[in-house]
Amino acid sequence: MPLYSYHKAEFKKKNPKATEQEAIDYAILRFERSTKNTQQSSDIQDKDTYQLKGAITRSMSAFQTSQKQYLRKEIMAIRNLYRKAKARDKNAGEKNGS
Repeated sequence: MPLYSYHKAEFKKKNPKATEQEAIDYAILRFERSTKNTQQSSDIQDKDTYQLKGAITRSMSAFQTSQKQYLRKEIMAIRNLYRKAKARDKNAGEKNGS
């Protein structure tokens, strides 16, 4: 809830004429984007084959999610570094929040 509330409040502050529903939609989108890159995501598309198998297999991989999260973060960082080097621009590859 704190992350959702933060994004909703920020959107309202930046867009005072926006409707309540627009603020809610924006906050949900930002929240989902944040949780997709962490171990909190429960979407089936974010799970690997071990997490989709039986209960015993899932229990054996229960503590591996942190490593997967760090791997995703590393991959994103390497991609951004590559984009910066290729574009010869120190701001290339960074998300600007839009």
